[in-house]
Amino acid sequence: RRWYSMNKATEEILTYLRHCYSGAKMMGDDECVVRVARAIAAFEADPEMLTEDIFTVTKNMINS
Repeated sequence: RRWYSMNKATEEILTYLRHCYSGAKMMGDDECVVRVARAIAAFEADPEMLTEDIFTVTKNMINS
């Protein structure tokens, strides 16, 4: 569950990032997959979350 409610623009940005992630994964572009996964994790993160926690979430996303 997200810590805040997203507005329409925020949802559209996340949808775009998720499409980029899927496209990069299909193309086998590992560098892009990592960058987009980090962007998604940072975008969805609670501002109070520690940076280390954000990158742990990213690592789990990439490995799934």
